[in-house]
Amino acid sequence: MAEDQLFTQYAQGNAIAQASYGGTAIVNVYQDVSARSVDSATLPTARQQLEHLPLEAIPTITPLPSGSRVPFAPNLLFVGRASHLRALAAMLKDSGTKTSVVQRLPPSLD
Repeated sequence: MAEDQLFTQYAQGNAIAQASYGGTAIVNVYQDVSARSVDSATLPTARQQLEHLPLEAIPTITPLPSGSRVPFAPNLLFVGRASHLRALAAMLKDSGTKTSVVQRLPPSLD
């Protein structure tokens, strides 16, 4: 195979992920998933915690609330994103924001 030969990938269909150059692609498909109901005592507590979410510093890591799931171990290379995390906290605290979605954070600029 020639050294200058380019590799191309093509896929057609649903729930497809492609990775190249030793990368990893993961697809999670959730079907028929409905939102969990929140009891009336939990929501005020959550709003109070959100109100105390700091914008000037990143909080220390604490255990996840009951029922939470994070399928991956912490990534020790995920560093230098403090400004992006502070911006995300500001979006979450904005009373006009109903939903915030993060698809990816830009490369570290810190």
